[in-house]
Amino acid sequence: MLWARRDTEIVERKLPLLGRERESQHFPFASLARAGAHLSAGNDLPVSDPNPLWAIYTGVHRTEPREDVHARGDEALTIPLEPAEALDFHTALDAYTLGSERVNELDGFTGAIRPGFAADLAWIDGDISEGHHLGSSTVNETFVTG
Repeated sequence: MLWARRDTEIVERKLPLLGRERESQHFPFASLARAGAHLSAGNDLPVSDPNPLWAIYTGVHRTEPREDVHARGDEALTIPLEPAEALDFHTALDAYTLGSERVNELDGFTGAIRPGFAADLAWIDGDISEGHHLGSSTVNETFVTG
């Protein structure tokens, strides 16, 4: 999701390869979700920052968060890349949590807080509900397998 923005890399190197008529199909996350696709998200470490909060921000806003020191170009901050393909917060969050659980075939072991499931939790320093403060929030602590 992190690359669904008008970063210089995308604008100068990727979009010209697609051409104007196919640009709208670049990272069509909302179209896929509306069609019933199960989205799964992760990162491109070491190519890009592994911060899932920044990627979720980009998936929701289709711009980069100001805090992302790796992003390049003013357009990435101000002009959404195909805003019709923006995800709502819960769909983007589910792609990083339940989507990853599905693709890794961990259903029945993770993906919910219930007895017998691995208690993978992240303590985040801000209120990210509904997608607010995603760019400026940080993970204070992560608990893996509770």
